[in-house]
Amino acid sequence: MAEGPIFGVIAAGRALQTDCVRVSETEFLFELPQASTINHIAVFLTGAIPLPAEIVYARWPQLDGGVGHGDWHFLGGLSANKPSAMFRFGQVNHQSAAAGHSMFAAGNATAGSVLLGIHVGPIAELEQKVAELDTAPKKESTMSQFTTKMLTNLVNHVQSYAVAMPNPQMPSQSVEVVPLRVVQDWFNRFQQRLRLNPDFWKYC
Repeated sequence: MAEGPIFGVIAAGRALQTDCVRVSETEFLFELPQASTINHIAVFLTGAIPLPAEIVYARWPQLDGGVGHGDWHFLGGLSANKPSAMFRFGQVNHQSAAAGHSMFAAGNATAGSVLLGIHVGPIAELEQKVAELDTAPKKESTMSQFTTKMLTNLVNHVQSYAVAMPNPQMPSQSVEVVPLRVVQDWFNRFQQRLRLNPDFWKYC
């Protein structure tokens, strides 16, 4: 008696897909056609083959890079306690669809489609990936705060050194000019303070 499908995928507004290709003992591959129209997908365990001690996580390939695990973007995971999940594709799948990237096969996906890879592995592996995913927005937020603080500090510093000079193109008007040495001095001072205390900018 043939085994039933292990996984199912539904793209919003489409019929159920269970036609994944098993490319190794732990890796499965779905090809989703017309990927540029996909914004959300639901991935689930069918229950045909129980996976009590393991988890699965889904990912799709990014646009750049060669064949390999580094090309794939982590979406999230499933388990026996969470047998289904909804994922948002965003822009990466649209770019990947145009390129037709593949990880598991040497060739590319059909033009206009995107490959959804599913990997079965230990629960600890998923927990680590979820933790990394959760910290990504925090890192982005910190970088945004740093950039804002740094630029604000620069503007406040150079404003006090601005001098009015005649506008060469319109002599009747003046334009504010900041000497280059002022910017260079600020940069050297900021860089030195950053070396002494990487978090000093938080209190600027």
